[in-house]
Amino acid sequence: MDDRSGRCGVQALKLRVLEWLRGAAALSVAMAHADAMIGGNPGLPFPRWHSWSIPGTSGVEFFFVLSGFVMGVAHGAQLWHGGSVPSFLWRRCRRIYPLFWVMLAVPVYRFWGAPSVTPGSIAAWASLLPVRTDNLLVVAWTLRQEMTFYLMLALCLVPRIGPLVLASWILGTVTHWFILPLPVPAGLAVPASHVLSLFNFEFFAGLAAGLLFRRLPFGAGLGGGLLAAGVALVAWRMSQDGWGAEYGPVSARPLYGLGYAAILLGATTLERRDVLRFGPVGTRLALAAGALSYPLYLSHLLTLDAVAEVIGPAGLAARLGPGMTFALLLAGAVLGAAIVAVLIDRPLQRALRWVSAGSRSKRPVPEAA
Repeated sequence: MDDRSGRCGVQALKLRVLEWLRGAAALSVAMAHADAMIGGNPGLPFPRWHSWSIPGTSGVEFFFVLSGFVMGVAHGAQLWHGGSVPSFLWRRCRRIYPLFWVMLAVPVYRFWGAPSVTPGSIAAWASLLPVRTDNLLVVAWTLRQEMTFYLMLALCLVPRIGPLVLASWILGTVTHWFILPLPVPAGLAVPASHVLSLFNFEFFAGLAAGLLFRRLPFGAGLGGGLLAAGVALVAWRMSQDGWGAEYGPVSARPLYGLGYAAILLGATTLERRDVLRFGPVGTRLALAAGALSYPLYLSHLLTLDAVAEVIGPAGLAARLGPGMTFALLLAGAVLGAAIVAVLIDRPLQRALRWVSAGSRSKRPVPEAA
């Protein structure tokens, strides 16, 4: 693995098991919201139709751990020796913002004219900076937290001071939540709530797992043990938190972080050791699941609302019943995400990669000494 070229990060992103897990996490969030809409939408007035919970919160938490894991694999060496902050931020922003802005435009158009939808609030929502806590696109709260992770990690890449920033960030989070709350000026309360978020523990756990993945040659036996231990820890913690229906207490965040980090480290080790194998069909499906995950996460609530507005007043939902209505809602969300991925997200990313490649090719080549 080439520390300087970032190939390690590319390899981590292309591991098939990560694509499967990324897609499964996004699907679990969409399933939880589709389930909540059954009985929660005026056009779908069904009573509670099952006694079990869909672990949507776990999908969100897994994404935070996965984000840290990928950052640890891709930028592990740069955390100690410094890296290009502009390049790092450009790559992160290039992936998050374009599709998010397209999806944000839908509720902005829908609620245009409302007192809360002003140019200032739209700019704040679109920036994803940790300057406010409300979001017009509901799922954007996790993206705002992701951007905080990226901004802090960018500081950790600054030469010389980077390791000190990372250590201070970790120590400050632990101190704030488990020892003594840090004093924060009133004007900085919102940014501090993101910088010192409880979800930091999950990001840190993923970051540590990514660093271990790139540095230590784990064997298949240890990989299997880590996977089993991670599944056991997450299952035990979920049993205390309504099986994913709630986030749980403060102490749950480090435990979920450790559990999901062990699952990621174990599963990726097993794939690297050729224990987990994916044939041509499995590989194509894994890549499709990964490519669909971000469009599904961003668009599913908008699609669910649109489908409910069609089948509810038309009386179709009443004829189908809650189970079939749930299946129809979920199918609509996945189909909508596939359309968004093919027609919007993929062309946008292709164009931005072309722009990035063009800008690199225009850089002056140093003359030979």
